[in-house]
Amino acid sequence: MIHTTVLNPESPQPALTFIHGWAAESSVWLPFAEAFCADYQVHLLDLPGFGQSPALSLDTKNGEQIAQQWIEAILPVLPEQTHLVGWSLGGLISQRLAAQVPQRILSLTNMASTPKFVQTENWRFAVSPSLMKDFIQAVGIESAIVLKQFWRLQFQGSDEARKWMKSFQAQIKHRNPPTLTGLLQGLYILKDLDNRALFKISENLPESPALPAQMPPVGWIFGEKDPLIPLQLTEAFIPNQSVEVIRGAAHMPFFSHAQETEKALRALLNSYTISAF
Repeated sequence: MIHTTVLNPESPQPALTFIHGWAAESSVWLPFAEAFCADYQVHLLDLPGFGQSPALSLDTKNGEQIAQQWIEAILPVLPEQTHLVGWSLGGLISQRLAAQVPQRILSLTNMASTPKFVQTENWRFAVSPSLMKDFIQAVGIESAIVLKQFWRLQFQGSDEARKWMKSFQAQIKHRNPPTLTGLLQGLYILKDLDNRALFKISENLPESPALPAQMPPVGWIFGEKDPLIPLQLTEAFIPNQSVEVIRGAAHMPFFSHAQETEKALRALLNSYTISAF
């Protein structure tokens, strides 16, 4: 059963659901998500194997199959209609949710995320396959060491990176450690999932066609100095997709640059509402 937290369950406002990234949990959004409680009913969701959600027992290493099982586990707890914000791995999952149940997704905001996390011959805005392979092997051997290295990477290049890393480490001491199964399943998803077709993105086309008609309004928030999601990714996007860049931020803009990221997310949410009329 997927664990969710509703910060303001009595609110009559539209739902706003946040989905965290790899090795994190729903509480990573706090206190950032609390800023939206006056205008939205805020939902925080723990992905399988993270936070208070148990890992799914799956006999596969295929990221596409794992992602579908995760989605089927999420759907029963997802609000009937909601704005969706997905960070990193959570963005990949959110993209699939928006494509599969567009009638339930009011808008999709991808934060420090991408349609495809690993490079191919025609997709350079990503990490190398060899790096991903080594990372998966390392997690299976010594996950604790890898996680420490990964969290340092989150703030690499960010303004005052050391300060934010110290603050973040103090917070995660009080959180549930992720399960090894959840970590590995998440990495298989990052390795295999390719959502570019959802947006008809092609690196080789100077002008890409419009979003598929079935997709809800889509926006993107990037950290200017993100070491995992290069800002050059915006070169592949169609002109009418909304993009906000958080100057000086790395892979966790909502943590290191909370005010700027809140402003950017509000601007996107407002633009979705306007475009609906």
